[in-house]
Amino acid sequence: MTDVTGFIKERKNGELKSLYFIMGAENYLIDAAVKAVAADPAFGDAGFNVSRFDKTSQRDEIEEAVFKAPFFSDRRLVIVKDCQYFASAGAKEREKLIAVLDDIPETTTVIFTFFGTDDLRKAESLKVTRIDKRNALYKKLMKDAFLITADPLGPDVLKKWLISSAKKQGVRLTSVTADLMLGICDSSMYGLLSEIDKLRNTGIPEPGYDDITDTVSHTTDYNIFVIQDSMYKRQYKKAFDVIDQVWADDRSFIGLTSALAGKFRLLYMAKRALMAGSSQYKAEESLIKIGGAAPYPAKLAVREAGQFPLEALEKSFRLILEQDIKQKSEVISPEDFKVFMLRLYRGL
Repeated sequence: MTDVTGFIKERKNGELKSLYFIMGAENYLIDAAVKAVAADPAFGDAGFNVSRFDKTSQRDEIEEAVFKAPFFSDRRLVIVKDCQYFASAGAKEREKLIAVLDDIPETTTVIFTFFGTDDLRKAESLKVTRIDKRNALYKKLMKDAFLITADPLGPDVLKKWLISSAKKQGVRLTSVTADLMLGICDSSMYGLLSEIDKLRNTGIPEPGYDDITDTVSHTTDYNIFVIQDSMYKRQYKKAFDVIDQVWADDRSFIGLTSALAGKFRLLYMAKRALMAGSSQYKAEESLIKIGGAAPYPAKLAVREAGQFPLEALEKSFRLILEQDIKQKSEVISPEDFKVFMLRLYRGL
């Protein structure tokens, strides 16, 4: 097993395998690993010798491609993305596909990719699909395929990649502005490339703080952070500006309210754990294991929960649930949502 970065370095001089399995929560890296295999000259003209399949593809289509002879080249490449037989349905077809993988011709290379993970905690923290380890196709690939992991890059590596990718597009990011981007917008690599493109289109070669905050798309988590921090400090205009922007972008506050519910749920759980005598570390561990929180949000919730009375958190959480029910049956205007936010944070 290797990660994508290591695989790409080794692939230049390594032999082609007959079967690869690329799994992870970063689509850009999954695609990069596939491209590294597909670039091998053994496949000749990709237009003739590469077959691509997705989750709608049937077993017989994949089988036909696997056993098809290469056209004026040494090998054929068959790429199966998020195969439907990773799910529980189609047991008979799945077994037939596994039989095909037992008999791959010497002139064919097969790649299976899966956007997700086999780890429960990763699936919850990264918000991706968890593959069932009992699935027969998964077991087959884990046993016989060359395994490549495509999980998100660490913060430092991702930051270097962001600065380098921006530079290639004529956008100069400093360490500070790169950190700002990673804190504000979608941290998926394809998402970041899209935001770099937006910055490039502004024509500003070295965007500053205001250029970035005005141009890139803010994630819901970042909006919640800004709103909550501003409401705590009674900086209502700053919070209301974010609410106006959310309305301009979505014409709805359903996503924002859902994120608020998640935030206050963690605060409430953290407060209960602390009141029960748990240390901060134990409370964080409980939020991760039981609440499904990622490590940093868990740490933040425990730190914030200590300053609020349990009754105030209970009242706020009830208000959010009432708001969530209300806005599913009627359109909530920005002004009404601001009134709701004032009620929500009044007791905190």
